[in-house]
Amino acid sequence: MVRDLTRLADTRWDLLVVGAGIYGCAVACDAARRGLQVALIDRGDLGSGASFHSLKTVHGGLRSLQSLNLVQMRRFIRERRALARTAPHLLRPLSFLVPTARAPQRSAWVMRRALALNDLIANDRNDGIRDTSLHLPHGDVLDRAQALRHLTALDPDGITGAGRWWDYQMVYAERVHLAHALTAAAHGACIASYVAATGLLRDHEAVCGITGHDRQGDQRFDIRARLVINTTGASSGEVARWAQATATSAPAPLLSRAMNLVLDLPAEVHAQGGRVDGRFLFLVPWGLWTMLGTSHDVSPTREGMPVVTGADVDQFIADGRRAFPRAGIARDRVRLVHRGLLPMTSGQGTQVSLVKESAVVDHADSGAPGLISVHSVRYTTARHTAEEAVTRAFKVLGYDTPPASTTDSAPLVGGDIADLAAHDAAVAHAAGRLLSAEHVARVSRAYGTDAFDVIARMQHTPALAQPLSEACPVTGAEVMHAVEFEGAVTLADALIRRTSAGTSGCPDDAALSAAAALVGAHQAWPVERQRREQDAVREFYRVT
Repeated sequence: MVRDLTRLADTRWDLLVVGAGIYGCAVACDAARRGLQVALIDRGDLGSGASFHSLKTVHGGLRSLQSLNLVQMRRFIRERRALARTAPHLLRPLSFLVPTARAPQRSAWVMRRALALNDLIANDRNDGIRDTSLHLPHGDVLDRAQALRHLTALDPDGITGAGRWWDYQMVYAERVHLAHALTAAAHGACIASYVAATGLLRDHEAVCGITGHDRQGDQRFDIRARLVINTTGASSGEVARWAQATATSAPAPLLSRAMNLVLDLPAEVHAQGGRVDGRFLFLVPWGLWTMLGTSHDVSPTREGMPVVTGADVDQFIADGRRAFPRAGIARDRVRLVHRGLLPMTSGQGTQVSLVKESAVVDHADSGAPGLISVHSVRYTTARHTAEEAVTRAFKVLGYDTPPASTTDSAPLVGGDIADLAAHDAAVAHAAGRLLSAEHVARVSRAYGTDAFDVIARMQHTPALAQPLSEACPVTGAEVMHAVEFEGAVTLADALIRRTSAGTSGCPDDAALSAAAALVGAHQAWPVERQRREQDAVREFYRVT
């Protein structure tokens, strides 16, 4: 995945995708696989916006049962299954438990029937998933004694049992959107991070590309395309308003600020649900640690990344302590604050109504043919929405019968694995004595079939098999793989959004220094630039 700005500027693309979160990467992946010439740009790094800040779960829409929205629920089930088919190495089944109570609507009787209905609607949830270790079992209801053994963070008073179901956790979530981008690149897409769209190009009324700004080299140039797809998430309203400069302006979408906390609390086996003010929060195991999510409130910003203050974190911690009084949640336990913006229909304080469905909007109807916007909502359903957007794009481009999409079953880069245990064994054999069993397990699952390329780098330069520090198990080989083959431009790209070095908290100083030296030698960074890159990583974790 090479950042080739000359190719980006000199080619007239069939499709230019603006915004490289999970939705943009999924659109680029689907379009490139179907044979279009595709370019994908982002003003920051790939997946550096809301996509990074999710709760890292791929869910089957159990909450859709509350409103009996079975169409929406089936979509979640299909998309959860699709990701298990295409990126099996990046997922693991995770059980979720919520307490039952004597209140009729929260009773074990109601929960048992809800889970039975969930299993009936999702009876094909494991179809086409080749590795049986990823098959999701039926839900069940635990009695009080069993529930209290697992719901260790909740007040036991009033708990009569617990409902349990299974979804997937993205163990290496930073690599899920990356796998889509790498797959797009493998099919000829040109992918460039740190290229901001600053305006739309027009041919008469039709949009025919964007004006771009290379934020690394401070160059400005035009990128031309037959069709532009806007997948900029919270900034999609801004791009849409560029298109409607000669038409009626559309208001900016209402936005909710979503927040999760990675906490220095030992991970439990299960995810636990607890209620506060009538809504559920969850404590989710995240590697060695625990994640608390998700808080929603009305965002003080309209677009871009939300501001999170110490007071905001303190309020969320207070809510978390009420939901999970026995967990030991405290401010000094916070390792990382996730923050992102999601569209909502209305809200006041922490009571918000989120938009439930993503949308694909063709701006030809508002005087801007050549521009399509994807208004994204759910991480789980990104692939489905991307397929819809690309099918629409083919029709706009004049194809009566668009080629079929295969993204619900064709493996992503790294994901062509039928037997995960056999794959792990093959990676262990290739690594020999270079890596410990723990490090082999991580490299095998993070990189899938690309793990052999990482191992080959270690074999060529054994020093790169060493962890960055005693506290950071990520190796120098992984950092260099990120820079040379996965489009990492900055140190933060490599440590936060290509490897797991920074996904649970800031890497220690020794790891930052070692990684900066490796990347600096490759990129010819002077010592001062290496210091700035390390400071930029630390800044990522700072809460104002």
